[in-house]
Amino acid sequence: MIKTIHIKLLLIISLSILFGHSALGQNFPTFVATQNVCVNEEVTYTGYGLDGSQLFFDIYESDGSTVVSLGNVLTLADPPVTVMSGADMYYKYEFVNYKWLTPGTYVVKIREVTSSGCEGGNATDLTVVVSPLPDISSLSFNVSTPVCKNTSPVFTVSGLSPATAYSIGYDDNGVSKIVNVTTDGSGSCSLPVDAIDATATYNVESVAFNDGSANCAASPAPSLTAETSLIENTPPTITAPAAISVNVDAGTCGAASSGVTLGTPTTADNCGVASTINDAPLTFPIGNTTVTWTVTDNSGLTATDTQIVTVVDNISPTITAPADVAVNSDAGDCTASSVVLGTPVTSDNCTVASVTSDAPAVFPLGETTVTWTVTDGSGLQATATQKVTVTDNQNPTITAPADVAVNSDAGICTASSVVLGAPVTADNCSVASVTSDAPAVFPLGETTVTWTVTDGSGLQATATQKVTVTDNQNPTITAPADVAVNSDAGICTASSVVLGAPVTADNCSVASVTSDASAVFPLGETTVTWTVTDGSGLQATATQKVTVTDNQNPTITAPAAISVNVDAGTCGAASSGVTLGTPTTADNCGVASTINDAPLTFPIGNTTVTWTVTDNSGLTATDTQIVTVVDNISPTITAPADVAVNSDVDNCTASLVTLGTPSTADNCSVASVNNDAPAIFPLGETTVTWTVMDGSGLQATATQKVTVTDNQAPVFSSCPSSTVIWAEDFNNYSNFTYQATNAGTTWQGYYSYGLHHKAAAVGGLLEMRVEEGANVEWLTNYINISSESDVQVSFDLSSWAGSAADGYIEFWARVDGDQGGTYQLFKTISGAVSNQVVTSPVFNGDKLELWIRVVKGSSVGIYYVDNISLIAPMVKNVDPNQCTYTVQGTEFNVEATDNCTLSSLNYNLTGATTGTGTNLNGQIINQGLTTITWTATDASSNEASCSFDVVIVDNEEPMLADLNVIMSKSVCPNDGDEGNTPQTAVVTGLNLTADLYSDNCTADGNLIIQYKITLADNTVVSDFGEQATGAVSTSDPSGYAFKEGITTVSYKIIDEATNESEIKSFTVTVKHKPNSGSIEY
Repeated sequence: MIKTIHIKLLLIISLSILFGHSALGQNFPTFVATQNVCVNEEVTYTGYGLDGSQLFFDIYESDGSTVVSLGNVLTLADPPVTVMSGADMYYKYEFVNYKWLTPGTYVVKIREVTSSGCEGGNATDLTVVVSPLPDISSLSFNVSTPVCKNTSPVFTVSGLSPATAYSIGYDDNGVSKIVNVTTDGSGSCSLPVDAIDATATYNVESVAFNDGSANCAASPAPSLTAETSLIENTPPTITAPAAISVNVDAGTCGAASSGVTLGTPTTADNCGVASTINDAPLTFPIGNTTVTWTVTDNSGLTATDTQIVTVVDNISPTITAPADVAVNSDAGDCTASSVVLGTPVTSDNCTVASVTSDAPAVFPLGETTVTWTVTDGSGLQATATQKVTVTDNQNPTITAPADVAVNSDAGICTASSVVLGAPVTADNCSVASVTSDAPAVFPLGETTVTWTVTDGSGLQATATQKVTVTDNQNPTITAPADVAVNSDAGICTASSVVLGAPVTADNCSVASVTSDASAVFPLGETTVTWTVTDGSGLQATATQKVTVTDNQNPTITAPAAISVNVDAGTCGAASSGVTLGTPTTADNCGVASTINDAPLTFPIGNTTVTWTVTDNSGLTATDTQIVTVVDNISPTITAPADVAVNSDVDNCTASLVTLGTPSTADNCSVASVNNDAPAIFPLGETTVTWTVMDGSGLQATATQKVTVTDNQAPVFSSCPSSTVIWAEDFNNYSNFTYQATNAGTTWQGYYSYGLHHKAAAVGGLLEMRVEEGANVEWLTNYINISSESDVQVSFDLSSWAGSAADGYIEFWARVDGDQGGTYQLFKTISGAVSNQVVTSPVFNGDKLELWIRVVKGSSVGIYYVDNISLIAPMVKNVDPNQCTYTVQGTEFNVEATDNCTLSSLNYNLTGATTGTGTNLNGQIINQGLTTITWTATDASSNEASCSFDVVIVDNEEPMLADLNVIMSKSVCPNDGDEGNTPQTAVVTGLNLTADLYSDNCTADGNLIIQYKITLADNTVVSDFGEQATGAVSTSDPSGYAFKEGITTVSYKIIDEATNESEIKSFTVTVKHKPNSGSIEY
């Protein structure tokens, strides 16, 4: 078999465009990307191409690496056949038939090379899949026979390839069929056939692969035939399972069929059993149930058999006795009646027939076991026991006899034969015994007798009885005779007096005999009482008189001589403040009085004091004492207050310090006052000691501190500074004045004409604007800065009155105003605003517009601007090929001096550069504005600083490589553009890579890359900064469709400082390509 195939060459334009053109009544044929063929199939291939082109027909293995047939050149058809496409005419090329002999996947490539040298760049390959033919050399089949009526025989095909998809054609008893099957692992498969009711014939007619591609069929086709016959049918047979016996299911009176294993009946039939069923109920009741089994064969014939299922109830009932009962015996009895036993809990899977117990009507004392019995409907029983305990909890009762009080027997201390009486006892059951612990003879005092009654249960009760024996017989006593004696020598008393002994007696015993006689008897008559006490505390008394007589004089010794200081503020000592001491006096009987003749005030020196003592008998004695008064009070002094002064100008000391006058005093007189102050005080703290002396040579001192402080900050002898272009002091005017009334509704604004005039003098304008109906005020300042490249504005707010406590103040700016530029908020102040200086960033432009925005809530305030300065900072260019500037020598260093000692001189860099140090020589300063602040500190921590701004400017242009050699390109037109005039080529890879450009400051990602596209006639189709049509971006022209001819692409680089590189260019040349054709098959 020979096929004709068409292969479309996508050399320049797409299929839809190519197929849209026709000439001479012909169109290019439809293209199929994949061709499926079978082994031994022959195909004719035909192509279309330009006159003068070469068409090549190449065949490769599927991986494109192994060449099967290469360099077959197609020849022009004879007679010529042409097709027009656009402006080009295509010719038909013919190729000899190609026969595919080997299974596999191949790639057919058609290449056209035009006379201009442009080869079709987008030609589409043709994939050819060559499939093998099925192998049926071992094919066989079998049909089962005989078969039962109305059943299908089994039709089995064997001898094919294992696990392979086939499409098999066969004759099913006169009906032609084709089925898709997959063989098993042995190469066999079954073919479906219809049920038969008579002898049938079958044939296999064709075998083809079902692989979804060429579906190649075996050749020649097979031819196999087979027959089958019917089997005679008889009724089925069945034997039911054996009879079974099962217990009821737990908790039920039957057995669920789902839990009953009936078994499987034995069935048989010559043509097959269709079904086997039984009529078993869902639940089998107690007793016998007959189950009927029925079997049905495939012909509808049936047979039955029966099975007996017996359900037995084997589940006993359950019973739980009531809880044990503990009760007390009935009141006044030894038994318990009407005991509530409770109800037992019973259950049964079927029914409970009865519940009984053997409980008595009256429970005796102690424990009784009650047995409960439950019986179900099947006569099954269960028992449970319950304990009933009767306790005798009633104690016996007892009442003791009345208390007994008796006197001791005459002449002795005990009582015998005491009649106690009998207690009264009782118990609900019985009294076992009554006892007491009474003694035979009761001792003197109270005795408790305990009576105890015990009942038959061992319970007891007690009662007590008191028996009191009293001793009522007093003892007897006779005192000794009276005594008279003299006082002892040197004292007013008599000791060691012999009193004698009294005579005592008692019926029991004498416990003690005492008297109230003292060891020493006082002067005069003393009555001594004698007391006898017996063992019971009974007493008897008798008295005796003792008389002492006194006849001795008193004695006295004055206090020792003393020395005292004068009283404060006087030259003497008041007697009220002098402690003379106490004289030593004595008398055998007692001193009546002691006196002295001391004066009211003791003078300085010695004074004799006479002491006199008188005793109780009127006898006297005297002695003397010397009192000396001494002046010991030092004068007093209070130094003047401490003095703190600053050091003299340009010195570290202080002279001519006014110390003040101390306060002095003395009880007599002050002799002199002096101090040790130096003429010149050094830096720091000096202690001055003041001394006062009185007339007695006594001294006192006080100190005064004199502190000299160095308050003079270091002085800078030189400090670089930014240039002040313009400055105005508005402190004497109500300038930038803001006042609001009825805040929130109406605003009133005021400004000074003088300020307006002065601002205008420098070519600018200061003006205030008030927005009515809103809490906003704008203070506007326009300043002409066209003569300066970089400026800052400084606002001195030192004299601002009021506060923004309920609002805030904003400072805004924009360069080149008049509805142009962007506003920049560079400072916000909230709260108090005094003593602040606001400095703007560095600006560059022709005109600077400044705005002060006051935003408040409701209060009224007036605000002033003291000074406004326009500043031009120092500007330095970056070092060559660097983005920084290196400080040279001492150009940014400063010098400072101090009146005392300069401790340190340090710089601090902020802004674009940060850092600290002492010498800026060689310091690297980054691009942008850096503030250099020098701080001089002396030994007293006084500081002075000078600050100035340095702007490092990047003035170097970016570097760009020579692009002409590196990036110039020559390309063929785009595929599909062959019929256009002019032809175009979308060129990629035109973007600048990072190795082609650089900048000393700006990072690659922040550089601006711009291109310009210029045609051969100098027409600019895309200028710098524009994005060409189809281009990736304004920095990459890739994707732009370049026209046929030579186009110049120019690049430039712009850094962040707006420095621009030298413009570099290259060319893009687009060659001409005519239309191409197609290939047919």
